[in-house]
Amino acid sequence: MALKAGFKDEEIDGVLISLDKIDKIGKDGVKEELKVNGFDNKVINDYLDSFDKNISIEEKVLDNINQIIDNIKGIGLKIDIEFDPTLVRGMSYYTGTIFEIEIAGFNGSVAGGGRYDQMIEKYSNLPTSACGFSIGFERIIAILNDINYVIPNDKVKTAIIVENGVSNKVLREAFKEAMELRKKDEIVLVTYRKKNAKYQKECLEQEGYSNIKEIFIDK
Repeated sequence: MALKAGFKDEEIDGVLISLDKIDKIGKDGVKEELKVNGFDNKVINDYLDSFDKNISIEEKVLDNINQIIDNIKGIGLKIDIEFDPTLVRGMSYYTGTIFEIEIAGFNGSVAGGGRYDQMIEKYSNLPTSACGFSIGFERIIAILNDINYVIPNDKVKTAIIVENGVSNKVLREAFKEAMELRKKDEIVLVTYRKKNAKYQKECLEQEGYSNIKEIFIDK
């Protein structure tokens, strides 16, 4: 039975899940969680203490990490890159480099992913190299709200209000006009008139529609 850092093969996934929480609960929190899970104190201490020392990394692995960092910097991305040996992604299908993206000043990641060369092959029977990531839209929106971010938008917004009952010909003309305005880089909304037309227009104005055109039933 093989041992890795003092843990059995079948124990590794559980250990790494606990390790992944180190940025949230700290080293002591991870240590306590591993104790609760029944691991030996000496094994736990030796394992966690190793992250406070100069970790020995195989030359091939180190070259690969440096190459990734150099390539990212080489394409002009203005981001800080840090190698974190405690980073663990929860999915077991990763086969290589994993990563997470954080925004300075905020806890937690806003995106994360890695390399998973064998997953697509399981479904397609074709060897397929793959690297992907997911984005935490809810977390990004929460951060934007925290900093009171306003989406820049200097485009002209036009609303075309069509009265219920207009002919198909008139409706087609409204859509045609909307398409022409969009070609001019305007934001255009085509909508039917609501019962409270005055309130409808007030709402549109609050949403930034400076141009409001009304189309009534053609006589």
